[in-house]
This record gives sequence, structure tokens and C-alpha cells, in this order.
Amino acid sequence: MGWPRMPPNSLGRSPDCGRVVAYADCGRGSGTLWQARLYTNEAPRPEGRGFKMMEPGRIGGLPTPIDRGRVEAATPLRIGVLVSGRGSNLRALLEAFPVGHPLVHIGLVVTNRSGCGAIEYAREAAIPVEIVSGSDYASRDAQQAAMAARLAAAESDLVVLAGYDQVLGPSLLEPYAGRMINIHPSLLPAFGGTLHAQAAALRHGVKVTGCTVHFVTPEIDGGPIIAQEVVPIRDEDTVESLSLRILAQEHVILPRVVALIAAGKVRVEGRRVRVD
Repeated sequence: MGWPRMPPNSLGRSPDCGRVVAYADCGRGSGTLWQARLYTNEAPRPEGRGFKMMEPGRIGGLPTPIDRGRVEAATPLRIGVLVSGRGSNLRALLEAFPVGHPLVHIGLVVTNRSGCGAIEYAREAAIPVEIVSGSDYASRDAQQAAMAARLAAAESDLVVLAGYDQVLGPSLLEPYAGRMINIHPSLLPAFGGTLHAQAAALRHGVKVTGCTVHFVTPEIDGGPIIAQEVVPIRDEDTVESLSLRILAQEHVILPRVVALIAAGKVRVEGRRVRVD
């Protein structure tokens, strides 16, 4: 049986009694719907486990969150976290959203590196971990398609890149278009597209730098900016000292943005992100 057509500002059920889950600002007279998702008993579709974006906007040619108005009830936003390194941003997320949190459920951690420190943090918190190593696949595209499949199997609503070191391709970007965020250690658009943004800031002699949370698009570090924190640069700073101070702000700003998204307070208008 086919999917029903849904009029604007409405929610409904799929023909096979699937259910729509909406994330919204439920504490005000109006709010922003982060997404509407259909859970069905049908076989997986190209969108992934029956996911449908209704009336999307566009970010760089990709679907984006939807402005819907008030929705009466919400369930926790299910997030999948991609990691490659020591895992301090993952730890910040786990501390902000422990098991049973009413707003956010961390359902899966995916890594491309079997020896990364983030794995231990996830296992200590009893969060499932998937290691998807590039050496096990014929291409990066195949590797990232496997990651996307695991995220879909975990019913991830939002994907958070928390120190992930690979450039993403269509196999992972397209299924999570408008539903993937990244944190970068600079004030984008300055010093984007590099894993060494702190060193670049010092080389250029800028007086302030910081960190940015943005939506992920095919343009590396070029998606709409959700939030930024400024970190002044001191005369005595080294790459190490500056990195530590930026990292401390990353641990604050990333959970904050995830909470805003889960509460339905984030919407995109062109390249601008509005936070209600």
C-alpha cells in the first residue's frame, strides 16, 4: 500500500499503522518541527527505514528541517555519533544526555578506527558501538554506505560528527541530508577544510578563534552555521594550549545544539539558521 498524502501542518499514520513521531517546541504556543518520521513495517526504502521528509527546504540542494508549528507530544531524539579520536566530545554528549534522558537518546556510536579512545567511553555507558574500518571495504563509498546502514538500523534521527576525520560522500550524506551536524575547531568560514585549524589560526595571527557547530553538506565545513563560541588567542599560546581551550568550549556548545534541535528550536532559512 502506498504512502498517504499529508496536507501542510498535519500529522497522520501510514496505511500499515506506522506512527509519526515529531520533535517540536511543546512548551510554547508555536514551535519548529525538527522532523517527521514514519515508522512502518514495510521493507527499507532508499530513504532508510521508511523515513520521509515532508515539504523540505533546501541546504545546498539537500533537504532540511521543516517549520511545522506546534506539535502536542514528542519522544526523545535518537542520535548516532560518528567518532575517530579520543572521544572527549562524545563523553560530553554522554554526560549531557545519560540513559533515560527525556529529550535525547544516544542510540549508537560508529567509528572508522578500531583503536580510538571514544570506544571505551561508549562501552562504559552501555552504548552500542559499530567499528566500520576502511580496510574491510573496497572503497570509502562502500565503507560509508555500511555506516549509513548501521545508523538506519539504529533508527538514528540525527547524526552528530564528534571528532570524525573522514570527508563524507553521498552514501552517508544523502540519507541524512539536513539531519547531520559537525563541530569544527574554528570560527567558520575561517580555517575550514583542515584538521589543523588551531595551528592555522596561530600562523595567521588572528586575535580570536573558537568553534562552530554547523549542518553538514557536500561542501566541506561549508554548511549553515548553527552556533559558535569565541576563544581569544593569547600571546603565549601554543597549538596545544589553544586546542585545549577550544575543546573546552566544544564540550559546552555541542550538547547545547543537540538539545536545541531535540526541542525543535532550530530552523534553516536559506543559509541562515534561526534558533527560537
